[in-house]
Amino acid sequence: MQQQKRNVTRMISLILAEKIFSLFLIMFMGYAVVHWGLLHAEDSKTLSLISLYLISPCVIISAFQVQYTPDVLHGLLLALAAAVLLVRALVRRVRRRRYGGGRKRYRG
Repeated sequence: MQQQKRNVTRMISLILAEKIFSLFLIMFMGYAVVHWGLLHAEDSKTLSLISLYLISPCVIISAFQVQYTPDVLHGLLLALAAAVLLVRALVRRVRRRRYGGGRKRYRG
């Protein structure tokens, strides 16, 4: 049992190391492209839009291509709850900064 947990931990560590290496490779490629003058400041907006509207949705869809088990569903529900609470806290903070202290009641 203990050996199996170690193997799982090693496998997860290797996957994580692979992803981190990929990110560093992407960052290095971006640095190299700018350093060699292949891209200019004007190209940044176009690349950002492509990344936002094309690549990000593809990555999100790809990330959810997993086999659903009760553990995965439980993890997704926990992540959803955490996201809802975080967004709620951020919205409250912005409202307090923008509109002052407590709640204001509007008469309409």
